[in-house]
Amino acid sequence: MRIGKRQIMDEKVSNQKMIWFVTILIFIGNLALRFGTGNYEKCIGVYADELRYLHISRSLFESGRMLMRGGVQTSKKYCTLC
Repeated sequence: MRIGKRQIMDEKVSNQKMIWFVTILIFIGNLALRFGTGNYEKCIGVYADELRYLHISRSLFESGRMLMRGGVQTSKKYCTLC
């Protein structure tokens, strides 16, 4: 049985359509996966005892001095690593 050019061209077009369909399907699946894993509440959970260190690090970053609630700290009782 002889295969004509028309039949070969139809198979190529069919294969190209299948490749495009699979590519688009993978792309949509990728988008859904990234949206699903990235769609959550993005906030930092800080415990009450860590707020002290958060304030100290913020004051060191902003002013270069160790401030605690606006006052300069001269002792090292808040900083265990100092």
